[in-house]
Amino acid sequence: MSKPKDDFKTVLKRLLVRLEKISRKHDDLCDTIVREEMATAIYNGFLAPSRKFKLPESYEMIDEEGDEMIATALAEFLQSACPIADELGWDEKQRQDAFQDLDVTTPKGLTYDEFFGHSE
Repeated sequence: MSKPKDDFKTVLKRLLVRLEKISRKHDDLCDTIVREEMATAIYNGFLAPSRKFKLPESYEMIDEEGDEMIATALAEFLQSACPIADELGWDEKQRQDAFQDLDVTTPKGLTYDEFFGHSE
């Protein structure tokens, strides 16, 4: 049986792999404004979750398809990641440390900071 923390790494990896795939078709995914929008969504939806939080419809992508793909990837991540963090009793710092795990990479070796930037 897997541990919740291991499950979180799997959920994070799945998000990063999806974002890597999206970036192949939509290279603007790594633009600063898009990264900031995604980082804000992760902050409000996972790191310091609020019941009032709703994922934005736009991440400032060039086209609507890119925005929709990001929204779907982030929604699925939050749906899976939040219950794990809640089960483990993680506070905001523990959630941030888990999200910023440099051991979790895509097949091309990309880490969370390629998509979301880094925060202290």
